[in-house]
Amino acid sequence: MEAGGNTGELHSKSQSSQTLAESMKDLGKDFDDVLQNAKEAAVEPEFKSGFDDFDSMYRAHVDKVEDQGEQLAENIGSAGREIEDTDTETEDEYQGAAPGGS
Repeated sequence: MEAGGNTGELHSKSQSSQTLAESMKDLGKDFDDVLQNAKEAAVEPEFKSGFDDFDSMYRAHVDKVEDQGEQLAENIGSAGREIEDTDTETEDEYQGAAPGGS
């Protein structure tokens, strides 16, 4: 039975997680931009103020999603590196341990 992880697949997932982290990095700014554009397009004053209300209601949620996305991506990348390091370290220890091994 083999232990460890598929480091090639983990590297691929790590790259995907970095892409996720990059896209999450500016989520709050993107939220600001969307709201600002919507406010500028709104004609009625009550619609404009509605966007401020929307911002105050959902800002914390957007910030939390941004933070969690970045943390998740970092955790995936760290896990992949840790498994790869462990596999590399133990590979040498087990080389030749089995009869007929090199």
